[in-house]
Amino acid sequence: MTDVPALSQAQFRQMFLALEARLRENPATRSELARLVRDDCVTAGQPVSRNAVNFVIQGFGYVDFQLSDTATAAELAAAWTENVEELCRVALMEFDETEKVELRRWASGGFVAA
Repeated sequence: MTDVPALSQAQFRQMFLALEARLRENPATRSELARLVRDDCVTAGQPVSRNAVNFVIQGFGYVDFQLSDTATAAELAAAWTENVEELCRVALMEFDETEKVELRRWASGGFVAA
């Protein structure tokens, strides 16, 4: 319903860590950033597709989060989680409080607990 990539919490976490590290290097293009992050995740044993990385990167724009060389993994995770929550809201998905906590924990790779 939302097209959010079906990744594990560990895969999301690794993606945010890789994004933080690669943003520090100021990759030339979004395509290069997505490729590097995908490669880093594979190397770390948490493979993700380039499409999944691109979907996440695109999601930052929807919540007006600027990708910069100062962005931390926790900030990236929080912004992405905000986007996922909005996608769920638009899809008319309803969650109780426990499910909301689990959604945040999953989508943020464990960086956002509540």
